[in-house]
Amino acid sequence: MLGSRTPSWFLIAIAVAAILPCPGVATGQTATPAPEPAGVNAVSEDPLAKAQEAYDRQNYAEAPMFYRAAADQRNPGAQNRVGFMYSKGLGVSSDAGEALRWYRKAADQGDIRGEFNLGVHYHNGEGVARDDAEALRWFRLAADQGDASAQYTLGTMYDAGEGAATDRVEATRWYRKAAEQGLPRAQVALGSRYYQGGLKLEGEDLGVVKDDAQALRWFRKAAEQGDPRGEYSVGLSFEYGEGTDKDYAEAMTWFRKSADHGFAPALYVIGTLYEDGKGVPRDLEQARGWIQKAAARGDDQARRWLATH
Repeated sequence: MLGSRTPSWFLIAIAVAAILPCPGVATGQTATPAPEPAGVNAVSEDPLAKAQEAYDRQNYAEAPMFYRAAADQRNPGAQNRVGFMYSKGLGVSSDAGEALRWYRKAADQGDIRGEFNLGVHYHNGEGVARDDAEALRWFRLAADQGDASAQYTLGTMYDAGEGAATDRVEATRWYRKAAEQGLPRAQVALGSRYYQGGLKLEGEDLGVVKDDAQALRWFRKAAEQGDPRGEYSVGLSFEYGEGTDKDYAEAMTWFRKSADHGFAPALYVIGTLYEDGKGVPRDLEQARGWIQKAAARGDDQARRWLATH
């Protein structure tokens, strides 16, 4: 029954935890290296134009050769793209060390994506020994130029105490910068901050006061972009009547949107709503079916439910 469910504040924390790097996990991916957008400087330099044309056709046999020609002319966008192709093994053998070398060339010229990707390699220990302080430095350079992914990643690192002392207020500040640029995972993180507010993780100030209406506002911004964690968090807000009137039917609508992405916590919650007949007619067969789907995706609450039902 719902009475045995985990409190809503913890359920929303689950949604955020699904997008935050786990402290101390050296192999965890901070982010995927970012290629240069299509067409950058393509008009002015023939090798880069040819490289972009080949890349757009997924002709990875020719693209690296043309990118390399442009990169050798010190074009930072091309240098970043060469690094990306080595990182992904596109048309060349996958080589983290070579990717790092080219990202550094781009980063040393102030290229935002080069700085971000160099930070990724230092954080994940790819092609170089893991060094969170160095990762933080490169992410900060990209973040100061307005890169939303770098801003969000700085937030996660300050939250986890990676590369610097844990600082929840500083983490919130960076989440806000990224969220205001429309990055869904940052919007969920900022919404969670407003939701937790006065909880003060480990007794520390989060930089905001508890405000369920603000939490819902940010969750909805992410949800409206199709982010499954945002959709799930909006559903929880309606289920528990936090920041809005309690509305089980509306909650079910948002949980279903999240479940359509395969988000396991949403699958589980749908099952519990069928179990209790809230927002839908009570249906134990449906409840079990949804909870089985959640368990198959690794949801611990779902597995515990199945073990006792």
